[in-house]
Amino acid sequence: MLVSGEFILVSTLLSLASASPTAAISASQWPTDLKVKQLANFGPSSWIENLAIRHSGDVLATQLLNPRILQVDPDGKLPPIVIHSWAEGASAGEYDGVLGITETRHDEFFAAVAGQYDETMMLLPNSTNYIFRVDFSTLKMSSTGEVLSNATVTKLTNLEGSQLVNGAATLNEGAILVSDSYNGWVYKVDVRTGAYDVIVDDPLMKKSYADSEGKIGVNGIKVFGGHLYWTNTDAGLLARIKINEDGKPCGASEIVASNLTEPDDFTLDENGTAYIALGPLNEVSVVHPGGSSRLAAVDGPTAAKLGRQHGDHHRLYFSTHGGSNILSNNSTAIYNGTISLSSCFVLVNFFSVPPPSLYLPNGWLSLNVTPTTMSLFHDSPIVQPKCYGGAKSRSQLNVSTTPARQRHILTKSISIPSLPSVVRNSLSWAGDTLNAYRDGASREQRKALTDIEDRKQVLYLRMRNAVSYEEWRNCACVLDELEDNNTWKQTFECSEYNPHLVQERLKQLEEARISCDVSRMLFLIRTSLSRDLGNMSNAALYRHSHVGTKDLIDRYITTALDTISMLVELAGKKCDVLESRYMLDQLLAARQAFGRSALLFSGGATFGMNHIGVLKALWEAKLLPRIISGASAGSIVCAVFCTRTDDELPALLDTYAYGDFAVFDEEGQEENILQKTARFLKHGSFLDISHLARVMRNWLGDITFQEAYNRTRRILNICVSSAGVYELPRLLNYITAPNVMIWSAVAVSCSVPLVFTPFVLMGKDPLTGEAVPWTDFHKQYIDGSVDGDLPMTRLSEMFNVNHFIVSQVNPHVVPFLPKDDGPSHGPMQTSSSPSWLHTVTHLAKDEILHRMTVLSDLGIFPTSLTKAASIMNQKYYGDINIYPEISYANFPRILKNPTTEFMLQACLSGERATWPKLGRIRNHCAIELALDSAIQQMRVRVAFSPSLLDLRNHGLNGHSIDSPDSSGGRGRMLNRRSSYDHEMERMERMRPNSGRRSTAQPKLDRRFKIEAMTARGTCPLTEHIVLTSIMTKRIYPLQSDQYFYGAPHGDRQRVCSQDHGMVSRALSELGRP
Repeated sequence: MLVSGEFILVSTLLSLASASPTAAISASQWPTDLKVKQLANFGPSSWIENLAIRHSGDVLATQLLNPRILQVDPDGKLPPIVIHSWAEGASAGEYDGVLGITETRHDEFFAAVAGQYDETMMLLPNSTNYIFRVDFSTLKMSSTGEVLSNATVTKLTNLEGSQLVNGAATLNEGAILVSDSYNGWVYKVDVRTGAYDVIVDDPLMKKSYADSEGKIGVNGIKVFGGHLYWTNTDAGLLARIKINEDGKPCGASEIVASNLTEPDDFTLDENGTAYIALGPLNEVSVVHPGGSSRLAAVDGPTAAKLGRQHGDHHRLYFSTHGGSNILSNNSTAIYNGTISLSSCFVLVNFFSVPPPSLYLPNGWLSLNVTPTTMSLFHDSPIVQPKCYGGAKSRSQLNVSTTPARQRHILTKSISIPSLPSVVRNSLSWAGDTLNAYRDGASREQRKALTDIEDRKQVLYLRMRNAVSYEEWRNCACVLDELEDNNTWKQTFECSEYNPHLVQERLKQLEEARISCDVSRMLFLIRTSLSRDLGNMSNAALYRHSHVGTKDLIDRYITTALDTISMLVELAGKKCDVLESRYMLDQLLAARQAFGRSALLFSGGATFGMNHIGVLKALWEAKLLPRIISGASAGSIVCAVFCTRTDDELPALLDTYAYGDFAVFDEEGQEENILQKTARFLKHGSFLDISHLARVMRNWLGDITFQEAYNRTRRILNICVSSAGVYELPRLLNYITAPNVMIWSAVAVSCSVPLVFTPFVLMGKDPLTGEAVPWTDFHKQYIDGSVDGDLPMTRLSEMFNVNHFIVSQVNPHVVPFLPKDDGPSHGPMQTSSSPSWLHTVTHLAKDEILHRMTVLSDLGIFPTSLTKAASIMNQKYYGDINIYPEISYANFPRILKNPTTEFMLQACLSGERATWPKLGRIRNHCAIELALDSAIQQMRVRVAFSPSLLDLRNHGLNGHSIDSPDSSGGRGRMLNRRSSYDHEMERMERMRPNSGRRSTAQPKLDRRFKIEAMTARGTCPLTEHIVLTSIMTKRIYPLQSDQYFYGAPHGDRQRVCSQDHGMVSRALSELGRP
């Protein structure tokens, strides 16, 4: 009976285990004689995973389920012996199997041993993987195979951090390489000290999808000719990378063979020919440097090794797990096959293992082989079984032949045919023939197309497994070339937007910029900039390419940015403070008309940690909006980020995954189901929210919304919902809740009903700084996602937001949301549901909402049904939607403390989901961010202009610096170009006579020094005036727009009472009110 851990490991490694032809092979190049012999059979429910050959020629086999190393006589004369078993003694139950094995020096081997695995195919928390040394110098045997003294086995090291060790290879006498199939990388292990580190981490080693359940990446590994070779089981390929003497990569990885079906371990001969075990196909594939071929082998091959003695280097040993049904009656065996090697191409053809009924009780079967001439056009039965011990042999072993396949099409496989292979080959031949007649492609053309398709598949794989935006973008650009997407980008005519309008505006901006016409540039910026000019924000424009969209749109965005930059540059050279102030007002009006962008994070429990990757990708691309909102789990991410300055963010992004995130239970003291049930019956919730509150207070401190805004200039918004049905949800920010402490707002926003009890909003007393309840009356708030997961309406009202970037990870929402952009071809395309399914879904939702409303009006669970209807009736998507990949295998962990590995993987998942959207986000937000930057620069010039004090003293005949236009209002709309010229000319006449300027310099209070400070980062509008008290060393950051643009005294930042008079006097001496 298999224990649970053993069964799961078997299930996982069922996927451990034919290549398409790349070169034509003539009949003379096939081997003409072949001998196959079974050496050992280990009975049902056994699994031989890997092989190694000693210098004596003996075969070493590693075993799963029953973790041990066995030695098999290469001639099959002596019974197998057990070298060491990890299933016995004090260590019984600690190990689930032995996998890779390799030799470094004479009779010194090292084996990779797997720890214990749970029912989810993950390593148990208290277990790990190991490397053991096996010294065969102490092995003594008699001539009859009796063990006199066994090999010495000692533990070398524990591979902490590994997830599933697999293949092993020797780098040199002092180091070995071990693959980690789940992590998708290769360790280098020092066999003297036991020290180890990741030496090769390549995208071609990763799984096709990071969270593919039961799938593995890199499997077998070999070092040959200055390269590291490996098989990738999930991706179905054989790849290699050049390495130096230390094992470090010194070149780019490349594909040797693709389209392999779950390749397992492999071996290489002296010519570089690879023999690869393909377990699911019951075949062994031989890949030559000049081509590849598919071979029939045995049931479930797992490993292959060539002999190492002088007389058996043409002998191929291979092991099996007995077929796919390994848990029934199938058996595991070791075979050898003597092959005749061709100088040009090597092919091995083995016959499938007979059914288990043919095995004798002693588990042995002899296969006698008669040399047979092999033809390209006919497959002959070459293996005849002969049973001993009285068992009956099969009456016949005749197999139908397959039709001839012509030229290069016919060289794909030569194997002993069975009924499935006959059908498969016949259908393949018919399809190839039909395609040849249909497209008329020559052999060279078809080969070129095949190579391009293989290259595209590799690029798609690298894009899915990219770990940086540069890597992803490089692959995407090459794919655009291979798929001819660049031709579409360069085409002018397109029905999805108005290219003529965009081209006309582009021409106007270029003419104004080239002529340095300040008035014209200001007019165009003020009146013509739009986020959706000519429908160029249409999502359909981003379905034709992996990177960017039409070249015309990209040129328009670039030209608009250059025009804004040129305007600011010319204003600094040609305009005085009055003209600069006028330009500032017009830029403010232009930004008001253009609108602002906001980034919104949904809820989603632990899935919300994917938002970290979204935020990181936007920040690194300098495309992060200043306005950020979060609900429930999304509030955790945006709160931590919006309380850090740009200088603090790099360190935060490097260390966040290793911080304290024990938000559900205290680390090491997790409650069981009985304790949670008792808590629910007593308090109405399964979990204690005090853990979440403690973690958030440690991360954030007692900072308030107003303090966070003053510190970072980012506008943090956190949604909370009312626990009752008579109040609207609230959006907390520096305007609506300036004194609320952010950590308490996050705790309230995460208070999911039944999971957490409602929490109290805490504010900071403005006089004492102590934490007090925010409201005097009893009011409860709950999870913000209940009523306002994405508070788009409220943000539009408060901050003029008209463009929303949404990161959505709610698992109950994402499957039903439209996937409106992305390339419309290739494996990366996300298939959308049929239109009828959307119709049925909407009808069902409307019917459910109607029934809920009726029941609520009748007084049946009014609060619960109202909240449930609110959840169903919300809008869960915005203008640009980012959907990080959600692994439903992680559902059991949705209310468990996230681990470091989970946090790192979630961040990478968020980044990968954001990279394809960066081109669209740039085109939508670049002009807005450029306007913000221009406004910041103009404010600094206006605020610190040398003539500012003289202008204030003269008064300008009733025209103040705070209202330069005749109406006295800020940012008055001027809708004709002549008005701009008139304003410029009027201010020229209003400019004071230089001879009348006062030469007296204002005296600054010696107790202060004043300076300008501009906070760096992607978000503009962060300039401050800094007053530093010489006596108290206190620094007073004062908003320049409040002081210089006529804000009343009450709006200024509060200062300490004992220094208030000194600050006032200093400001008055500077000409400030």
